[in-house]
Amino acid sequence: MLEPLNVVWILPVLFIIHDLEEVIMMKVWKQRYSSLLSKMRVAPFGANRSTAVFACAVLEEFVLLVIVSLYSIWSGNL
Repeated sequence: MLEPLNVVWILPVLFIIHDLEEVIMMKVWKQRYSSLLSKMRVAPFGANRSTAVFACAVLEEFVLLVIVSLYSIWSGNL
């Protein structure tokens, strides 16, 4: 059985693994499907056309998850 402290860290770790894969593959994916993306009224990434901007958004969400995890540990709300 997993300890509650370990469970708290599973979400940020899984989140960063998943989103790093998306950051790495975003440029290739956008190149591959550029003809379909140009036909869409609303792009899947919104107005975001840059991998760097997407990576910054991922970083912001990751930092929030880490802060919430740290607060959960500090407050004892495991």
